[in-house]
Amino acid sequence: MEQANEVKSLIILGNGFDLKCGLSSSFQQFFENLKRNFPSNDLKVLKELFKEEFIDFPIESKDSPRGYEEAGFDEYIEVKLNKNDFRNTQWLELLQKFSNLISPELKKMGFWTSCFIIFCTDSKYWYNIEGFISDFFTEESYEIGKKSPLTRINTIAETRFSAVGEYIKDLSREDESSIADARRFDLITKKIAFLLVNIFEYNINIDLSEFLLNQLKIFENLLDNYLIGQSESDSYYKSETKNILEKLSERESYNQLNFNYTIAESKSINIRRNIHSTLRHKPIIGIDADKVFADNRIYKFTKTYRIMRLAMNSDDSELVPKSIAKIIFYGHSLAQADYSYFQSIFDKCDIYHNSVILEFYYSTYEGCNEEQATRTMFDRVSQLLDNYGKTIPNHGKNFMVKIYYQKCYWKIELELKNYSI
Repeated sequence: MEQANEVKSLIILGNGFDLKCGLSSSFQQFFENLKRNFPSNDLKVLKELFKEEFIDFPIESKDSPRGYEEAGFDEYIEVKLNKNDFRNTQWLELLQKFSNLISPELKKMGFWTSCFIIFCTDSKYWYNIEGFISDFFTEESYEIGKKSPLTRINTIAETRFSAVGEYIKDLSREDESSIADARRFDLITKKIAFLLVNIFEYNINIDLSEFLLNQLKIFENLLDNYLIGQSESDSYYKSETKNILEKLSERESYNQLNFNYTIAESKSINIRRNIHSTLRHKPIIGIDADKVFADNRIYKFTKTYRIMRLAMNSDDSELVPKSIAKIIFYGHSLAQADYSYFQSIFDKCDIYHNSVILEFYYSTYEGCNEEQATRTMFDRVSQLLDNYGKTIPNHGKNFMVKIYYQKCYWKIELELKNYSI
């Protein structure tokens, strides 16, 4: 075996690699499995709850000087938090009906699982789990309201996370002004709060970020169990991983950075690292730390923080030695949540000044022909490299041109079909 400083290639694997090796490991396949095992009536009830027609509406009240008052989720959640009397029986009956229809089994699925099933069929998220979490914590509420037909634009809070937290806090107070403020929040915020308080029993005395992190661990455990079952029942998977990795490495010693939770073995591996942990060892899902400061309480949801908490080795000096002359990507979506890792690797290799080749392998799949696969990969690589170019002092403007014409190659399947730009 060659020494680490003699290794010339770094192979980076994404979920497309596992899929190519026959593993049913996509989030879409996972969710399809979840839905088949989802509590019988819960999915229907959740979708009904989040329908646009299921909204707040004016309820007549003799006590109101204007003859009515807007009630609904506000008052119902207020009752759950403060145990006050519920005045509007029409909403009480409606919301209790939904609460009673949902089975106790849903709690075992966790808050995030419910949210993903409700929202991730939307074209914006389409099973983009990390994108959904990132938007929940970081996207400005104005943009959220602007993009969703179900919301009224909320100008009170900065993000969906802060909106939900502030809304619940306002309802937990007993003064009328706070409750009045709460009613100005957008409808999706109210419905998410309804799930948290009424279904998943969020307690106002618990920090909301900690509660949501524990709920995320429930989701990760479900994913872990699913992938264990898939990998153990697939005899084809292990042999195919070795076959493809030997072709990618050309049977020369290489280092491997694996973004999957599975372990991909081959004879030529020098150093292997599963950056998000492995099956049975607390696999993690997280958001990119690039725009989240360490003193922010949502920093605990970043991949950087969670990897450090798992006491994993974050030193890339052996994984990415100075001898690396080629970085090979296979089946990685190049999602923004992973940009921080790629920036670190590109910096380590100094890809602008050094003779480091970037190769991107990708595959066609059902519903996506070669032309579509190439266009999708081109767009993703362009976004990644443009983002990285902006971090290079004095060279950002010509970075893309230099990389495309001198160092960037596109390869479909394992054929040497060159898509050099």
